[in-house]
Amino acid sequence: IVAIVGGMPVDEALGLAREAWGGWPARPGAVDGSVEEPEQVVRRARTLRGDVTQSELILGWRTRPPLDPSHVPLDLAAAVLSAGRASRLQQAVRETGLAASIGAHHYAPTEVGVFAVSATIEPERQDAVLRAVAAEVRALAADGPSRAELARARTLVLARWVRRMEAVEGRASALASAEALAGMDWLNEEYERLQAATADEVREAAATFLRPVGVSGVVYHPDGRGAALTCRESGARGGVGCARVDAPSGGSGEVGRAPCAAGRRGPPPPAEARRPARHPRRLPPAGPCGSGGPRRPRRACG
Repeated sequence: IVAIVGGMPVDEALGLAREAWGGWPARPGAVDGSVEEPEQVVRRARTLRGDVTQSELILGWRTRPPLDPSHVPLDLAAAVLSAGRASRLQQAVRETGLAASIGAHHYAPTEVGVFAVSATIEPERQDAVLRAVAAEVRALAADGPSRAELARARTLVLARWVRRMEAVEGRASALASAEALAGMDWLNEEYERLQAATADEVREAAATFLRPVGVSGVVYHPDGRGAALTCRESGARGGVGCARVDAPSGGSGEVGRAPCAAGRRGPPPPAEARRPARHPRRLPPAGPCGSGGPRRPRRACG
């Protein structure tokens, strides 16, 4: 698929395209599909270590392809969680000093999708950050966004959608990606769905896909610091997985797996590690959008 965008006559653009590619023989397109993956029903956690000064923590959930009805609600869920200083994770995790940075995003290129939350943290604050993230995701799945949160997230995501069309390169990439997925009209459909999505749709998407049973976690700790991201029962505080893989210093190699002990719970966290009270929500000044929002299409070749 070739998309041409620019300030030139249509006949001239088509003439240049025919000159460049008109001699290519027509043949069926080669579709290189992804390997079909089974539904994830076991939580997984992995710990890596290396020569770094802070820890990088990533939690991820598998979602659906971009044409699935859940795609737009999950984009909005990511914006509610982390787009701008007034978002839930920014208030609960970054503004309280638990993390140096945190963000959420939803990415669905073709056959699969991924919803992820990532944070840069001090190694010793890992469990406190996990508890805070879990509380915000659980609250979104249970109650959905407020009217003000949804309106703010929608504005940010629509602004990002429009900005990617401002440059000719971004518009060409978006048109080529839309044509590859479902036709160019899909761009208009995506915009209309962003305008029409409801709080109940965002809540339902979060409840369906951001479940504790389907989460995978990876942490990259500095050498000699930070506890392993351990396997814990779903009710345990701070746990994210039921399959643990710890890597030695340097971040390579598999040391072992530890199954969950059914019903085992960890000790209660110390008072200083408990989730601090959330700051009052406030609207941020105008500025760049945070994580989440429509998928950024892959650059068209040619």
